[in-house]
Amino acid sequence: MTVNQHEYYVPLSVCAYLEKTTVQRLILASERKDTDTGEHISRMGVYSKRLAQELWVSEEFIDAIGFASPLHDIGKIGISDSVLLKQGRLTEEEFEIIKTHSMIGASILSGSSHSGIQMVETIALYHHERWDGSGYPAGLKGEATPLEARIVIICDQYDALVMKRSYKPPFPHEKAVEIITKGDGRTLPTHFDPNVLAAFIKISADFDTIYKENSN
Repeated sequence: MTVNQHEYYVPLSVCAYLEKTTVQRLILASERKDTDTGEHISRMGVYSKRLAQELWVSEEFIDAIGFASPLHDIGKIGISDSVLLKQGRLTEEEFEIIKTHSMIGASILSGSSHSGIQMVETIALYHHERWDGSGYPAGLKGEATPLEARIVIICDQYDALVMKRSYKPPFPHEKAVEIITKGDGRTLPTHFDPNVLAAFIKISADFDTIYKENSN
């Protein structure tokens, strides 16, 4: 058989290996930015997979979101360290810079023919969209935001609340759940898909366990 020098047959098993390896290397690139970011990344896959299980989606979706969600913030590798690692609260201008990470992440991952990478791209772009339409970058409302991103936003918000950051102390699990379910002015329950929020409430104790088991 004659094979054109630009045409190659790659077995599916090799494609899957390359996809997984690519994601692992991108995760390492993200972790180099910040140790806290590295721990956050490792937890996101576990949170997202557990929450997806509670929503009774397919096993394929559960595995895919566990694979994809750790790279939700991959676009932050394109944000200046002076902004990303700033000690203290960001200015309004700096926050606008941070917000570009969603589009940067999607652009890094765009064009892949592999379903796993396609989900990573979707999550990277849409994980800051809110159910009530007040999110970014597109201001999508309700189910216009893909389900995987609607799952990741709650996981991301929970972990941000229980983590210690330069501008805030770590909140206890109970306080984080209260903020997500009742609101605190900055975070509101209307930001989240009601069905995903209900599932989170049901298994919130598991999130506490996941945090404790995946933190130094």
